Amino acid sequence: MQILLALKHQVQPNAYVTLDDPNDACLLIGNQGLRQRTGLDAYPHRYDLGEEWTAWTSLPFVFVHWLVRLDLDPKLIAQLEDALYVGLQDWADGLFRFASSRDDLLMRARDILSYTQGIRYFSGRPEQRSMALFRQYLEQLHTPLEPSGDEMAEEH
Repeated sequence: MQILLALKHQVQPNAYVTLDDPNDACLLIGNQGLRQRTGLDAYPHRYDLGEEWTAWTSLPFVFVHWLVRLDLDPKLIAQLEDALYVGLQDWADGLFRFASSRDDLLMRARDILSYTQGIRYFSGRPEQRSMALFRQYLEQLHTPLEPSGDEMAEEH
């Protein structure tokens, strides 16, 4: 959010506060963001971080990037990868057969299906370029990304 505000919109907030404090804008994530995905009455504008990033950079927004430690046993890495593939297949099959509404998120089955179809579980060149650009923008804002993943982890 800081990158989009500062570099795309040239906005520098005076402070970042909690929802309980007086504010001009808010960031909702997770289930709270899903429940309010169409917006909040008190706020005239609604922005989706992923949509904003993609419209600005023409790259996908990477919300999460899973890494494996360099010292991990290669057999365990293979087991983790297998579990991911099997889990994704089972999840996709189950989603089509058993998708039901989530009242706690105010989402119908078709909303859940639409939302989850946009999730990518593997990163390719566009995702790598997006993460590199994100890091570059963080450095431009003098906001280090901790910890440096170079010596700690390896992507699989």
